[in-house]
Amino acid sequence: MKKFIAIFAVFFAAISFPAHAATPKTLVIIDDGVDIKHPAIANNIVYEVCIANYNSCPNKKTFMEGAGAATVTSDMTTNKEWQHGTKVASAATQTDPNVKIIEIRCASAIGISGIVWCNNGQLADALNWVIANQSKFNIGAVVSPIGGLSSTCDTSAIYVNPINKLVASGIPVIFPTGNDFNYTTVDNPACVPNALAISAIDDKGRLGLYANYSDRVDFAASGNLNVAVPGGSYVSDFGTSLSVAVFGADWLKIASKKNLSYKDEYALIKTTGTNYTNIMVKKNVLAINIDKALQ
Repeated sequence: MKKFIAIFAVFFAAISFPAHAATPKTLVIIDDGVDIKHPAIANNIVYEVCIANYNSCPNKKTFMEGAGAATVTSDMTTNKEWQHGTKVASAATQTDPNVKIIEIRCASAIGISGIVWCNNGQLADALNWVIANQSKFNIGAVVSPIGGLSSTCDTSAIYVNPINKLVASGIPVIFPTGNDFNYTTVDNPACVPNALAISAIDDKGRLGLYANYSDRVDFAASGNLNVAVPGGSYVSDFGTSLSVAVFGADWLKIASKKNLSYKDEYALIKTTGTNYTNIMVKKNVLAINIDKALQ
């Protein structure tokens, strides 16, 4: 009997079991709100938050969470800047139709359709909300298409500490490099050391000429997409704001299948990525290659 047990134990130990996949995590998008009824995203938005000035959240205060908090109205979206969040969210759902999204509207409404984007303090408030709620909503990544908060890289800004806390807890905070044809500097806060700075691959299969570049760039992702706009329509658009949504959704795909640490997932994307460049940058940038990363 003992011999049988010993043989069985050896046999059992030799069996190779697949790694246990992680529970799918939620993607937070810090932007300017969404058309919650658009079919491209309606089934993906699981929670809404508003952080604003001028008592301009839908509840006429500076903070709101729950249904309607990040929803933009048809009057607001006559200003094309209020269409941004719907575009970005739909870039994430194109990448993964099953992605769960928390939309944080970090923008203030002025009048019927005026907009004032996040300031440093409001971005910090949004990131601190994520820290406080990461377990409750099983948050796995944060995408903030908001860039250009200052003309220089501000590594002492109030949002730097929550970025560091989130990364230390294994949650990437992902920002766009910007779209200013600048080949020496990326937007702030993409320049912050612990943030992930994401560039774009264009529709010609090259590093986007519009995408800002510096040695601070971490990765690139698709930046030319057909995206949703409020009212049920779609338009062709481009930019590193779309790239961050693609990258964030892909990060969660890998996290769900591989169940890796932040450091190991970053390394996997790096070792499986594909190099792209353009005639201005003349340096390779690794783009996420989701098929190879998932193998």
